[in-house]
Amino acid sequence: MTHFTYESPPPDVPQELYVQNIRARTLIEFAIETANAFPEHESWPTEVERISNWYKERFFTGLLYDIKELFPDAASRRFWCRAFLDAARAVFDRKLGKHEKHFWQVRCIHELATMGNMLWHAAREIELEWVGPEPRDWREFDADARSVD
Repeated sequence: MTHFTYESPPPDVPQELYVQNIRARTLIEFAIETANAFPEHESWPTEVERISNWYKERFFTGLLYDIKELFPDAASRRFWCRAFLDAARAVFDRKLGKHEKHFWQVRCIHELATMGNMLWHAAREIELEWVGPEPRDWREFDADARSVD
């Protein structure tokens, strides 16, 4: 098992995500793929390259990864928060991953969203005024809510 952890400040409790080793690879790959697809004005190529290099050179399954160390500053945490949340939505929309078999999607969506939420809390630890990443789900909800008469 691979373990991702975020030691949130009191009074919050620490957040943890244990995933199967192969799934840990999938989560990182999906987040990188999603981040690479962001529009140019929302992309951050140096950050994508940093995590891509970390993944290729230093990621090993079965280890513990501290969210605060992996994503050291608020900007990095904000960017990857959105990448993980949008990756969860892309799996739901069947635009990311192989969908011939249906048993894996719900768990993967949950794990991607959990990583996104851990990063959201980690970013707010540094920038308390930050509301959130405005992932695709939030933007579509806002547009739908505004269209109601």
